[in-house]
Amino acid sequence: MDWYFEDAGGNPAMATPEDIMGLVEAGVITAETLVWNQNLTQWRPAAAVRPDWFDGSGGSSLRQKKGSTSQVLVTHKKGTNTPTVTLQRTAKTAMDPFAIAALVFGLLSVAASAFFWYVGIALGLVAIISGHVGRKRTIKGLARTPGAKVAAAGLVLGYLGTLLSIGLFLWFSRGA
Repeated sequence: MDWYFEDAGGNPAMATPEDIMGLVEAGVITAETLVWNQNLTQWRPAAAVRPDWFDGSGGSSLRQKKGSTSQVLVTHKKGTNTPTVTLQRTAKTAMDPFAIAALVFGLLSVAASAFFWYVGIALGLVAIISGHVGRKRTIKGLARTPGAKVAAAGLVLGYLGTLLSIGLFLWFSRGA
């Protein structure tokens, strides 16, 4: 059964039962917000209709999962004055581990290339692979946006460390 509530402008908006809990969590529906559904004869405060949505202080007793955010979308159907409200949950993920691995292995590759060319090549290849995977995951939206920059930095360092190692190997093998 759909619920209707007054939005911040005093206009009626519709939400599905699945979205109501998220709207309470997001603070769109408060204890004082007027709500209505087909079982009610008049608009009433949300806390009077569904006290289980709120704790004793009038705030939401529901808690979002750690690391998630909610975005409220209001859409209008043609020919109606009642907006439909939906709630989208998006995960707030940490920095992509592949991007971090690319940066770390890229730095190690550059440092190791000066002493052990074969270690520099191996670490550089790991950085290059991790960097490409990290950038792809970030572009697909599986990780935070700054991960693309970190992955790109790891890619550059990985290529640099690999080329530096190969160059040093060729330089020293030529002189032997």
